[in-house]
Amino acid sequence: MSERTVVSRRRYLIGGAVGGSAVLGWLAGCAWPSPTVRTVRVSEARMAERLARQFPYTYRHLDLLEWHLSNPWLRLIPHENRLATRLDVAVGLLEGRQRERQGTVTFSYGLLLDMSDRSLRLRDIRLDALEVPGLSGLAASLTQRLTGALLEERFRELVVHRLSDDDVRSARGWGYEPGDLRVVPGGLELELRPIRRS
Repeated sequence: MSERTVVSRRRYLIGGAVGGSAVLGWLAGCAWPSPTVRTVRVSEARMAERLARQFPYTYRHLDLLEWHLSNPWLRLIPHENRLATRLDVAVGLLEGRQRERQGTVTFSYGLLLDMSDRSLRLRDIRLDALEVPGLSGLAASLTQRLTGALLEERFRELVVHRLSDDDVRSARGWGYEPGDLRVVPGGLELELRPIRRS
């Protein structure tokens, strides 16, 4: 083998190694880009559908009062970062078999993201209005107080949305943590921000 052939082959091997290193370096730089902030959007219709699954619902308290809740109507309150739900309610005072009274109940709430199970749950539930014509005095006061307690007990664990695996993912040491959770016209927006795991 001539000296020229040996030199040419050496140059080829060195050039190939350098070229290969450059390609591998480029691939390494492109293969795992840093995650960016993601926005998960949940539509008003989807939340309303999830809420509607809870009704109709009947609750009886100590054989004194009975509530029948139905026909939920969801309303967004973006300027307060809250939502509200109005329900048709039928309230019956069981003692003495008094007739059932028809009306409406409205309650509002914020949302909380629980990353342990990737769920969006109701929080800070507040009874805003209970309108039951014909109910007055002690019966009205008792109904108001117990309705607030009922809503808190019934809905504090209600899941209105659950994030999918695609919504929350990790890659090579990167994960996501919840950012801003906003009620916006048309639904809900949740920011997922990337964090670097040590």
